[in-house]
Amino acid sequence: MPAPVPLDRPPEGGPYFFGTGGGYEYNVVLGGAGLALAFTGPGAWSLDALFGSAPTGQTTGVIALLVGVAGAAAQLASRRTETVNVPARAH
Repeated sequence: MPAPVPLDRPPEGGPYFFGTGGGYEYNVVLGGAGLALAFTGPGAWSLDALFGSAPTGQTTGVIALLVGVAGAAAQLASRRTETVNVPARAH
């Protein structure tokens, strides 16, 4: 979830979901919850545990963090930064 934090800035203070006025809190909460799940594992009642493939531990959490940061860096590197001039509408 690192990528949406710098990307969710609509022009002119547009609409936000839980982050009114330029906030980033919602994205940080989602990222923290994902990392908490990665570090602690899915739990005893999950499908992963049922099938015997429940990865847990510090190594899994660090891998999830690195994959998330790498994905965010790739997304930020590939986004377009050019501006497009749209002609104004006549009223």
